[in-house]
Amino acid sequence: MTPAAPTVLLLAALSLSPALAAPAAPWSGERVFRGSLEGVSRTLRLTLRLEANRASGSYVYEGIDKPLRLSGSLSGNALTLTETDASGRATGRFQLQAVAPGPDSPMMTLAGSWSRPDGSGRRTVSLEHQAVEGSGVRFRTQRIQEKTKNLNLDMAYPVFQVPPASLAKLNAYLEADRQRTLADLRQWTAEYLQQRSKNPDLPNVGSDLYADYTITLATRRALSLRLSGSSYSAGAAHPNNDSTCILFDLEAGKTVKLSELFRKGSAYAARLSQEGSRVLAQRLGGEAPGDATQVYDETQGCLTRQGLLVYYGLPHVISALDGILIPWSKLRDLVDPKGLAAGL
Repeated sequence: MTPAAPTVLLLAALSLSPALAAPAAPWSGERVFRGSLEGVSRTLRLTLRLEANRASGSYVYEGIDKPLRLSGSLSGNALTLTETDASGRATGRFQLQAVAPGPDSPMMTLAGSWSRPDGSGRRTVSLEHQAVEGSGVRFRTQRIQEKTKNLNLDMAYPVFQVPPASLAKLNAYLEADRQRTLADLRQWTAEYLQQRSKNPDLPNVGSDLYADYTITLATRRALSLRLSGSSYSAGAAHPNNDSTCILFDLEAGKTVKLSELFRKGSAYAARLSQEGSRVLAQRLGGEAPGDATQVYDETQGCLTRQGLLVYYGLPHVISALDGILIPWSKLRDLVDPKGLAAGL
């Protein structure tokens, strides 16, 4: 047999080399993202479809809902998108980088900039994936804003479209939670103002609350929602950053506790504490505080495809490090095979 020419062998080797293969697209099909555009108070909601290296979709400013069309291309993880209005006139350009989920960022993000078509007026863009694809779950954002001398509110929360009928129960649950949060803050503020009327030396401050949400996972059965926010209660020593996870069983039409994700009698809390302490120590570059990663509440864990995203309510000075993703591989032996986390 005649030996193959060196050039032929080289080309064959190159064609099989994984290092030279085209990088996989960040995703395929349609994805929804929410986030911010520098200098704009309203949240952006972007719906984007990827097919091979082509991108298409639209975005709106929540509360206005007048879509602007998007079209463009993908190169590696870099997206270049042209924005056009209803008449087809180019009105802007996005340059975005898709960042895959990881230990420090459990949701896919799009980060980059928006500019006018000629490149001027550049502004920073930051968007986070809302993991509803394939679930049939549809939602819109309800936003409440109030600004007075003593109270500053800016709250965004989801309203889910029915069907499935069970989502009406989740909407009612979220509305009750919002009303309770507002009532507590108003009462605290009123009590502080009353104290200050008797003691004028107390600081002349009011209360602030900013709240938003992320859908960390939606399937035909499970919906996981992270409610996050920052608040300052009049007279408090410092502001608070807080994240709460709402788990909902779409089939049963009820909320689910963190403990119900795991086998009865399993030492899930100890495992979550142990894994959280290990990661927190890495983030701190030393030893984690002994009780910092305790599991004390049924709303500390959000479901994601990659793992359980746990919020430990870390002390204020290290609260920016909260939100630790524990891979399912670390929890598989404890997960209830009939629970919401089964199969993830």
